[in-house]
Amino acid sequence: MPRAPALTSARRPAAPHPSLPAKTHTHTHANTHTQQEEAVQAHIDGSKVAIFSKTYCPYCSRAKALFADTLKVPAGVVELDAMGAEGAAMQQALQARTGVRTVPQVFVAGKLVGGCDG
Repeated sequence: MPRAPALTSARRPAAPHPSLPAKTHTHTHANTHTQQEEAVQAHIDGSKVAIFSKTYCPYCSRAKALFADTLKVPAGVVELDAMGAEGAAMQQALQARTGVRTVPQVFVAGKLVGGCDG
């Protein structure tokens, strides 16, 4: 007796039409990370003294006071904890750039000079 052809439920995907561009997947996380790296760089470039800080950090308070009160040098301050998810992403971008996760991170004339310990 002849055998019936096997039925399969798998369907072969249709080939894209040659005149249509291929679909590409963009990674939103990677784009956000790049945007945060650019935001970090823009802040560093836009301030003679740039301080990445957290509002509750005593070391950050000391660094900000040093520039504002003692040296009388205006500093551009970014309070990372006050920015929610954007601040967390900026801190990751800072870590990728400097290798340091802690704050404060103080930049003078575009160069990382450190934080404020002790």
